[in-house]
Amino acid sequence: MKKLIPLILIPFLQACGDAGSDTELPTIKAKSAYTCSQYNEYRTYGDRESQRRMISATIQQLDNEYTGESRIEKYYRAVHSTSANIGNSANADRRAYSSELYNIIDHTCLINPDNSLATAVTNSINKFYVDTATQPYLATCQSYLEGSISLENILSLATEERYYLIINPVKVIAETPDYGIEAVTHALVETCTAKPYERVWSQLDLTANKIANNIRHQQGLLESQEREKARLKFELETYGVSLFKTGNADCRDYQTQYEKSQQPGEHQAQYKAALLSTLTDAGELLTPRQRVVFDKLLADNPEGFASALLEATHSGHLGSSPCYKERKGERRKGVELKDAIESMDNIPAAIEPKPLTQNQLVPLGR
Repeated sequence: MKKLIPLILIPFLQACGDAGSDTELPTIKAKSAYTCSQYNEYRTYGDRESQRRMISATIQQLDNEYTGESRIEKYYRAVHSTSANIGNSANADRRAYSSELYNIIDHTCLINPDNSLATAVTNSINKFYVDTATQPYLATCQSYLEGSISLENILSLATEERYYLIINPVKVIAETPDYGIEAVTHALVETCTAKPYERVWSQLDLTANKIANNIRHQQGLLESQEREKARLKFELETYGVSLFKTGNADCRDYQTQYEKSQQPGEHQAQYKAALLSTLTDAGELLTPRQRVVFDKLLADNPEGFASALLEATHSGHLGSSPCYKERKGERRKGVELKDAIESMDNIPAAIEPKPLTQNQLVPLGR
């Protein structure tokens, strides 16, 4: 009888001896609801859905057992349990993990049909945990932090698989001054330290894209600032001086210059001074007779005159307006602006009309 005692204890010791291991889940004591032979039978029928339900029920059973604080039990709860929530890429990660794990379970049950499904699933997860530690596509952040997998390994596979969601942002970061590949490494270490059981492939995808998007945003702001500087430079060079100095003294440019002189801002005073210079230079195109009136009107009320001239540039119909006459090359030489000034009510005609002769006087009604 004494000889039987060690033999009786062996199964109990085997069931409990690996409890607390960081690399292997302990075999559960509870009886499994299914066997591998049952699982294999459904496979023979091609009933994959029933197999999935069996695995799901078995994992629910394992959930009640693996509540310890060993590393692999924490890994199990984070990755394989029914309550696992694998980051922002939960669906993609779960599909990737499930596909690989199911393949291992299939193989385990085929070679050990007498095993309970709980044992097969446990052994399969143990194998999965070890095997995937060095696989770039399936490794966890913990494997990355421990050096089982490197950033170069992941990038190499991403390049081979043409996975541009990783390749492109990493390339942007690596080629950006003050960032470089070191920025990716640093950020991934931070992310993985906070989420050791997340899939490192997905975390690199999320982390690299976040940094790359931030870089693109910063570059967009800089480009926008450069465009704004170029626009302001052009406008100051064009409308911040007399239009006659830039050769743009036509009605449309006068309208633009006037609008800018009325807009509050840092450069309003410059635009107002430029508008007055444009009006002063426009007076040079008038006859002496017109100039006398023009100078007085401008001196008495420069802002009022500028506003009246603006109205004159808008008056008339296409073809009759002083701003829309065909000039054959003269359009941008101040002729339009001169005509607009002459069309104003207070400006006399360029040449005083001669009195009619006696022969030109024709009685009304004849």
